Amino acid sequence: MLTAHAAGDVFAAQHAHRHPVRAVLLADAPHDTTAAWPVDGLVRATVRWTAPDGTPRTGATLVDSDLRAGARVVVRQDDQDGLTPAKPTNPTGGATEAGLFGTAAALLAAPVFGAGALGRAWLDRRRMARWDRERDLVEPSWGRRKG
Repeated sequence: MLTAHAAGDVFAAQHAHRHPVRAVLLADAPHDTTAAWPVDGLVRATVRWTAPDGTPRTGATLVDSDLRAGARVVVRQDDQDGLTPAKPTNPTGGATEAGLFGTAAALLAAPVFGAGALGRAWLDRRRMARWDRERDLVEPSWGRRKG
C-alpha cells in the first residue's frame, strides 16, 4: 500500500510538471532505426518550440522515424522549459506500475524477514541452552537448607 501511495505521488508530480507543447521537426527523422537506438520505433531528432514566455527553444526528443522536416509533433516540456523524455504515466499504467513495485518490494523483503526469523530462532535456542546449563549448576543448591 505504501508503494502505491509513493508511486501515486510521483505520477501526480509528473502530471503537474510536464506540459504538452507543439513543436516543429527541424530535419528529417533518421530512417535507420537500428543505428539511432530506437525506443518503440522512435528515433532521436531535433525540434523547435516556443516557451510560455515566447522565447524559441530547440532540443532533441524522440519522434517517429518516418517524419519529415517541418512536421508538427507534440513534446512534453518541464517547468524549466526543457524537454522531458516521456509523457506522464496514465492512471492505469500508474496502478500497474505501483502493483509491480509493491510485488517486487514484497518479494525482496521476504528473504530479509525470513533470515531475521531464522537468526532470532537460532539465538533463542542458544540462550535457552545457556539457561539450562546455568540451572543445572544452580539447581542442586536449591534443595539444601541452612539451618
